[in-house]
Amino acid sequence: NEVRPVITSTLDLPVVLDLIMDKAVELVQAEAGSLILKDEDTGELVFEVAAGATSEDWVGTRLPSGTGLVGRVIEEGKSVIIKDAQSDLRWRLDPGIQSAPRSIIAVPLVSRGRIIGAIELVNRRDGVPFDEEDERLLTAFATDAAISVENARLFTQTDQALAARVEELSVMQRIDRELNATLDYKQVMEITLDWAVRMTGADVGLVAVVVELDDGSRGLRFLANRGYPQDMFTAYTATVWTLDRGIIGRVARTGKPELVEDVQGDADYVAAVPGMVAQLAVPIWREERIIGVIALESSRRGLLNQEGLALVTRLADHAAIAIENARLFEEVRRANDAKTEFISFVSHELK
Repeated sequence: NEVRPVITSTLDLPVVLDLIMDKAVELVQAEAGSLILKDEDTGELVFEVAAGATSEDWVGTRLPSGTGLVGRVIEEGKSVIIKDAQSDLRWRLDPGIQSAPRSIIAVPLVSRGRIIGAIELVNRRDGVPFDEEDERLLTAFATDAAISVENARLFTQTDQALAARVEELSVMQRIDRELNATLDYKQVMEITLDWAVRMTGADVGLVAVVVELDDGSRGLRFLANRGYPQDMFTAYTATVWTLDRGIIGRVARTGKPELVEDVQGDADYVAAVPGMVAQLAVPIWREERIIGVIALESSRRGLLNQEGLALVTRLADHAAIAIENARLFEEVRRANDAKTEFISFVSHELK
């Protein structure tokens, strides 16, 4: 009862782990101990905390799933007591146990039906082997400890997610400043593409705008380029890329962002740069119509992911206003140039 409020008094994960380890050692009067957590992504065993004579050098060590005594405890979810460690060598691969122990006890950390790790203690201070009473006490403690670890983990993840969101908002604010600092149509496109490549780490990318031809059909005109062959880019700044070609054309037709993680399995994919394995394409919407598309490609599998797709989608939303403003300004400028030329012509003819 005294220990419970101590280990739940903070949501700082490293502090929580240290408190759990210290209190576990204190509860059963052990000489040393360690706390191991399971990596949810890889399944590896991560040696998180050491106490007593256990070597601190092992902290941070990763071991394959199922390694040693703690690996068995985590896999099976059952406590294990070794009363005579000299005759039972299951502990030999466990991290941190440097000298030959007399007895060992290990209990799983179970939270919400999931095994998240284990506590392993070595040698009682009075020299007596660990017994079933120690197991009951440590198992009861481990229940509260596991909840504290999970709460701290969730808080850390939430805190990290919030920090990442704040960082993204800061970046978007900077992007807005850069985009709104110019009304040059091509420069706005270049800024948009530069940030898309920078945010995702893509190898190549382009920004294209949707144009309507004299016959009423629509196509894409390339306006900004990173890494694509210059002859291809130049060709589609003069003519248009039809919307029935490529993933970029499909996105311009459907208006849905797409992440193709294996381009070889996509029948619409058009290979322009050798070695690319994934493509991401996002439509640029303005007032319920598609005005352009951002397309990115990567040669590294897994680099372009759902998070990157979401980032570029939000970037497209921010860029849409600046692109449309720049386009309108360009039209006004051309109209003014045409008016000036017309007046000059009429004045000449009148003279």
